[in-house]
Amino acid sequence: MNDKFQMNLVNSRKKFFPFQLQNNITINIATNEEFQSVCNKYFDDLFPNHTKDSELERGMEARNDKVKLLIKNYQDFHSEKILIYNENHLPIGWLCGGSNDSHTFYMRNTGIINSYQGRKIYTQLLNYFLDYIKNLGYERVTSQHLGTNKGVLIPKLKYGFEICGLELHENYGAMIKLVYHFHIDRKRLYYNKYGHMKI
Repeated sequence: MNDKFQMNLVNSRKKFFPFQLQNNITINIATNEEFQSVCNKYFDDLFPNHTKDSELERGMEARNDKVKLLIKNYQDFHSEKILIYNENHLPIGWLCGGSNDSHTFYMRNTGIINSYQGRKIYTQLLNYFLDYIKNLGYERVTSQHLGTNKGVLIPKLKYGFEICGLELHENYGAMIKLVYHFHIDRKRLYYNKYGHMKI
């Protein structure tokens, strides 16, 4: 990351976090260790269909040195790891993502434990997080979801995300790709090329 972006990132994080949503739910930037600890505890319960392929795991282990180099290089790009806390400051979920290209932030994964789902926490989180990402200068946000994940797809489509693709992924299955444009010129260009109407 260049120095100017790094300074903007530091100042934006101070400005936006921590932040209290409704019902004493708080979101805050997490360290790698804090984030991984929460994911390790809840990930399998929240995403039971995510299975690891033993043959792929063995293959990646055999390629370990090169895989580690690529992971280290990837970690040098801008990324965000955010934890969601309840009124007792216990972690109840997370959001993570990072730069996909110079204009695009990729929302990689969001999880909220079952007992806190259905309380519009995700909608509040999405609204605030996108303001933060726009403040950093990104032009667009993308994400990918299983077609049955209505709890995420519906709030995002209502917010203004558009369906822009489908990926048949060897690990995750059929993933619907969504995009959100922060600026009207990009949104207009998208609609003029792919939409059912011009804007």
